Amino acid sequence: MEIKATGVLLAGGKNSRMGRHKAFLELDGRLFIDKSLEVLQRVFSEVLISSNEPSLFSKYDVQVIRDEIIDKGPIGGLYSSMRRANYDKLFFVACDMPFLSSELILTLYQRTSCADVVVPDFRGLHPLHAFYSQKCIPYIEKNIKEGLYKILDFYHYCTVNVVSEQALSQFGNMDRIFCNINTPEDLRRLQWLK
Repeated sequence: MEIKATGVLLAGGKNSRMGRHKAFLELDGRLFIDKSLEVLQRVFSEVLISSNEPSLFSKYDVQVIRDEIIDKGPIGGLYSSMRRANYDKLFFVACDMPFLSSELILTLYQRTSCADVVVPDFRGLHPLHAFYSQKCIPYIEKNIKEGLYKILDFYHYCTVNVVSEQALSQFGNMDRIFCNINTPEDLRRLQWLK
């Protein structure tokens, strides 16, 4: 099922702990980026990549959005992608989460009609696996101007729908779906989650 919304793969991190770009890590012979884009392109009418290094993604038929305000972390990617997207609802996901579930994403989307932000709560909120409305743009802009760069910092301006761990459990192994790979050790442990 394809939905009229935008899926954004956040691939602009500095990758300092990993030592190489996490989008191009491999699992079972497939790159993380290939696995993620396959899911996003199946679910969304529009797919974007957020990165300040578009040349890295030249082989992909996906528009790459550069940060308009640089060196502010993921919030810069949210802000710039929201301003360029063709749809009001955007799903943002980090490129280091290789086990995306299209069913879970669609369930989160169903809650966007009455919320500016739909964010899963699995041992804490996951703001880089969440839906945002373009209504958030002025709040993000305000926070950036005030030097507040944490994504959660603008939530108090918004209508936020937090999806509980209990509601998420129907989609299988949450440790697997929400795992993100930051270090070589994380990558080695990933073999246990396949």
